Amino acid sequence: MRRLFAMFRAHWQAILTYRPEPVDGDLVLLRATSELPEILQPMHGAAQSLHTAPPTAGVT
Repeated sequence: MRRLFAMFRAHWQAILTYRPEPVDGDLVLLRATSELPEILQPMHGAAQSLHTAPPTAGVT
């Protein structure tokens, strides 16, 4: 159990500190059609993902 928790903590830290580099090329964005499961919402909130944004948010 401790090893699983250590792995979870490492992944959580990676999510919180990840800052993507600009990409020079085409990019495909996928958007789910259903709500984010409640259990995943705190993680996405902490990572400041766009899970609550309207479909066109962040698209330029």
